[in-house]
Amino acid sequence: MAATVAIDKSLLAFLNGIARRLYFKDDSISDELLRTEVLGGISETEYNQKLRRYQLLLNSIVTADMNYNQLDAFLKSQLQKREGALSATEAATVTKFWQSQKAKVTNWIVSHGQTIYVKKGLEN
Repeated sequence: MAATVAIDKSLLAFLNGIARRLYFKDDSISDELLRTEVLGGISETEYNQKLRRYQLLLNSIVTADMNYNQLDAFLKSQLQKREGALSATEAATVTKFWQSQKAKVTNWIVSHGQTIYVKKGLEN
């Protein structure tokens, strides 16, 4: 993604919260914390939609253990979707998240023998 695109700090914090909860099993990251403090108190409906969207996105990235070229191609395809396309800011934020968290997430998954990366939370 282009370096000139701004990063959405609340989205970055949200992605980090999702990762801490799903991949690092941090039970201190509650839906209420993410919804009210990280995302500024959006409605529960908006929160659930956003949570599902980004859990699925992260699941795709993590299960494929995407390198940065793969991530770039994947995000470009997400930018071009007819419905529910990512914005350039969202794509840049996901890129920033993966650049800072890829090694940590991958190492945790390998060290804990995880084979199904994101199951919890996707069964709603």
